[in-house]
Amino acid sequence: MALIQTLTVIVLTLSMYLVNLPFLQRLSSRSTTAFCVICTCIVYLVLSLAKSYTMYVLIYGVAFGCFIGLGYMAPMKNCYQHIPDRKGKG
Repeated sequence: MALIQTLTVIVLTLSMYLVNLPFLQRLSSRSTTAFCVICTCIVYLVLSLAKSYTMYVLIYGVAFGCFIGLGYMAPMKNCYQHIPDRKGKG
């Protein structure tokens, strides 16, 4: 279980930078969130069909981490768009 959690956190952190990809920048925060929720549900469905521990680790650790990381960036992107003059100020 420690392997799955570690892999998920690493992929989650790295996938946050995927928001900078051109085709994802055109999506609104609402669309990005809906995409991540749908893909996370699909990951859970595929996860229930995994036959081996290796597939379970890869599906849960990589795919789940990737979509959760993308989902975390939608609210941050929204904040940066709506409060452009107050970035980093208290």
